[in-house]
Amino acid sequence: MRFRSFVIILATLALSACSKTSPTASLEPFSAALTRLPDASLQQLATVPRYHLSLALNPQSRSLTGRATVHYTNGAPGELRELYFRLYPNMRMYGGALATTRAIVDGREVPFVEMAKGTDLKVPLPRTLPPGEAVSIVIDYTLSYPVSTGDYDFFGEREGVVILSECYPVLAPLIDGEWRLDASPGYGDAAYADLSLYRLEITAPAAFTVIAPGTLTDWRSSNDGVVSTFVTGPTRTVGIVAGSGYQAQESRTGSVFLTGYSDPADASSMSAALGHAAAMLAFGTESFGPYLSSTLTLVQVPLARSDLHLGGLVLINQPYFDERRQEAGSAVALAVSREWWGVQVAFDPLRDPWLDESLSAYTTYMYLRAGAGEMGTADIVATWEDDYQTAAATGQTSPLRQPLSAYGNSARYELLVHSQGPLFWRDLEHLLGEAGLKAILRDLQQSAGGGHCDSADLVQTIARLVGEPGLKVAESWGLSPP
Repeated sequence: MRFRSFVIILATLALSACSKTSPTASLEPFSAALTRLPDASLQQLATVPRYHLSLALNPQSRSLTGRATVHYTNGAPGELRELYFRLYPNMRMYGGALATTRAIVDGREVPFVEMAKGTDLKVPLPRTLPPGEAVSIVIDYTLSYPVSTGDYDFFGEREGVVILSECYPVLAPLIDGEWRLDASPGYGDAAYADLSLYRLEITAPAAFTVIAPGTLTDWRSSNDGVVSTFVTGPTRTVGIVAGSGYQAQESRTGSVFLTGYSDPADASSMSAALGHAAAMLAFGTESFGPYLSSTLTLVQVPLARSDLHLGGLVLINQPYFDERRQEAGSAVALAVSREWWGVQVAFDPLRDPWLDESLSAYTTYMYLRAGAGEMGTADIVATWEDDYQTAAATGQTSPLRQPLSAYGNSARYELLVHSQGPLFWRDLEHLLGEAGLKAILRDLQQSAGGGHCDSADLVQTIARLVGEPGLKVAESWGLSPP
């Protein structure tokens, strides 16, 4: 099994106990983001990566100057001689340009190597890093971002709003001794990271509202504008939105604070979106397991058709405030479902892309069905079936488990992951019933929570909890038995 849950994190915790600073004390800068977590979970978070991001935004030149300080504990069984970071803005689908200017490890400047046409960064360590020991890495960099004009563009400036996801060097996951550095084919998702804690200090012009996930802990004026400090986590990657004219409104569901940012003219629509988010949080918590964060932020953005998923930050495209207003509830629910399927449990979007797409789609359908009933949501299933029949009739079907590049193009990928994947979960629910399927999903959250999961892990879970009947369903959709 490749589950890397908090149970495994505990194994390295004892090794770090000899440091001068206690593990819990090192979490103090992030305390505002960890209010909902019990003491045991705080102990388990002591060895996850911790990012301190200092970002200076210059909208006039469409650029950003950044410093990423990363505290990393070696959770692998062997020594490490280098670390690898992903520079996502340099991928074609992002369209940005991130240039590393300096790397410092434990106070010592080190050479660095940009690899794979600038999408990966290799940082050598001055000394080998034994299991359980920690290291501090500082990376200085500059980032240029484009003007976004295409329907599927998601990174850059659009209509005066700056949207920057993964705008910093992101530690690549180290899984089973392998750094995950797969190349992206240019469609689908690419971002993949370990569960981490973040502190963001963002400087922007005073006219801009800066929006980031988590809790705003400080806001002050400086010679360069306004400095906003946020803390967030545990989450995978983060992004920021900045623009003028935003109006904020707040609500609360249980112990989770929700904030929505929108054009004042769309305040009522944002209020409805906050209600949908609260309802999905309640459904997900009851059905799959607790939502880890104490906050959730929604923001209206002038994107057209791209779906951008960021932990703790729900981006709502402009059409959902206009011609697609009737679909806003399902769009918000789909984005919130990603907190369970993508953040709390991570799936490799380049090696196993169907999992998070299908799980978020099907659990959103379950949420909508709970409110509207089978008849009220029958058109959703009918669309999946029609799309799948279209794919079958044109010879485009394939086993569920395959890397993103094997789909060949964006159209085939979209057709299959958004039809074939959900139909697998439909068949599994037909076998087990709603309660049985929820038991599978809760087990995934418990066994892989905080870690990573792939198709092989899912099949093993089905074998353990369901046995031969469940394995037959998996095999019928191209998932091999364990």
